[in-house]
Amino acid sequence: MAWLRCPAVSERRSILLLCDEHRSHAANLLQHVNALHDLSAHEVLKFNPIDRPDACEKLELEEFDAVVVHYSIAVWSTRYLHEVLAWKLEAFRGLKVQFIQDEYRRVDDVTAKMRRLGIDVLFTCVPEPAASELYDSRLPGVTRITTLPGYVPDELVGRETPPPAERPVDVGYRARELPFWLGRLGREKVEIARDFLAHAPAYDLRCDISSREEDRIYGEAWNRFVASCRATLGTESGSSIVDFDGSLEARGKDYVARHPEVDREQVERDLTGEYEGNVVIATASPRLFEAAALRTAMILFPGHYSGVVEPWTHYLPLEKDFSNLTEVVKRLRDRGSLEELTERAYDDLIASRRYSLRALVDQLDDVVSARSPARAPRSKPAYRRAVWRRRIPSWRQPSKLRVLAGTVLSPFVGSALIVRDATLRRLALAGLSSPRGLGRDLWRLTALRNGVRRGAFHVRPELDGDGVLLFSSRPGPPPEGRLAGTATALADGSVDEIVWNHSRLAVAAGLGGGALLAIPVGHHGVDGAYSFATLAALAKRKPKPVLAALEPLLREPVGEPAQQVGVEA
Repeated sequence: MAWLRCPAVSERRSILLLCDEHRSHAANLLQHVNALHDLSAHEVLKFNPIDRPDACEKLELEEFDAVVVHYSIAVWSTRYLHEVLAWKLEAFRGLKVQFIQDEYRRVDDVTAKMRRLGIDVLFTCVPEPAASELYDSRLPGVTRITTLPGYVPDELVGRETPPPAERPVDVGYRARELPFWLGRLGREKVEIARDFLAHAPAYDLRCDISSREEDRIYGEAWNRFVASCRATLGTESGSSIVDFDGSLEARGKDYVARHPEVDREQVERDLTGEYEGNVVIATASPRLFEAAALRTAMILFPGHYSGVVEPWTHYLPLEKDFSNLTEVVKRLRDRGSLEELTERAYDDLIASRRYSLRALVDQLDDVVSARSPARAPRSKPAYRRAVWRRRIPSWRQPSKLRVLAGTVLSPFVGSALIVRDATLRRLALAGLSSPRGLGRDLWRLTALRNGVRRGAFHVRPELDGDGVLLFSSRPGPPPEGRLAGTATALADGSVDEIVWNHSRLAVAAGLGGGALLAIPVGHHGVDGAYSFATLAALAKRKPKPVLAALEPLLREPVGEPAQQVGVEA
């Protein structure tokens, strides 16, 4: 229990934990936050700064000895860490600690913000030598402590599980398709599922393996599923490409929006090939601990796995070319050998408590005790005011009632906006004879036009050699400019498909151009992209009303050459 190792009252430090603990987050994240709060020997007070600069203004960081920024807070985004709080953190002279994950993204932006904030200690999931490649030059003087993406869930420790012989599934697994800009390592989670299923019939294995999103399993149902399997599959987590400035992800989303059915070889040839292996981040997945706790054998591609597991000791190593699958299946069917393997994994990973959240919190406590004097006052009136202000609903965070009202009102508001817009009225009339109707396209076009007109964002028109006209959303108001050359292509019928990719900014857009009455843009290769199929077909027959409706979007800055496909602006 936490109080057993609590230092003397005068030695307790006061820690502000900046985190987002919304219940929609994954259980792994919420367990991490709750452990930092509940298990610490120090006083830990939580605060969620997202979208609430008014509440952040109330905070006085001098009421604390240390500030810990959780990985649920993206420090590079002003939505997560508003400038008012960034200024206060910058001026704070106490200990500043940051936990970080997904370290393959926007490395330059993240580390620049960390330098500005004056982060003293970084808990990173990146093992060496990759950690040195990422951080030595970007975060000089910052103490790095290697951590894991997830730890042993307390609720699984000591849980009763059926013996392997009584489990109905030989091999069970769920995987999710990861973005290709994470490199080949990110794809291994899906490849092991696909290839194992292809080989399984030859060995008469009972499998429940899928990488389809609709087959995902969550919560307690996931624990029951793992416990029903004799073995599960796995690979190292991470990426074999690091996107230092965010440009590769941005270009990648545009690429997939243009080519939603693209294959791996084409992506590597056109986009990611030159970046493959620039920095390789490979670490242990939290799934290892779930499997070990439920005494389910692990069949894994060989790897280091942050030193957590060893081949043949804790898991059955499956070569990536499946050349030793016969030996793996033989061990899987050997009841005595399999039970020894799972018991050893349970003892070393679970019963040892080496990878418990308690061990992580003890590590943080030691850092805070060693590097932060106990100076904070007991009373925290400013913190209480900030928390109270946070509880007051804000127009920046629509309540459930407002979201529901927006859902109900959107069809009426959208129709009203279309009727009031003479250009869209003419377009709607021109499309009356379209076999599929223009309704879905007109809604998205309304959100797109109003967003650009009101300066919520702007778009860059790009036409590729396959006749795909892509409108890619960018932050900030549109620049003053001339009509792009793509307008001519639209007028002469050279455009075969019109796509709006809003995924660089969000997956939804407001009908009125702002954040309210938001509608999902759609999924066309990526979430937040939409193909105007009916509009593109109409442009072939009646280009004038379509060109008139798209004209505000077909602008490029004066003096700037037209954007070439695949080149980042």
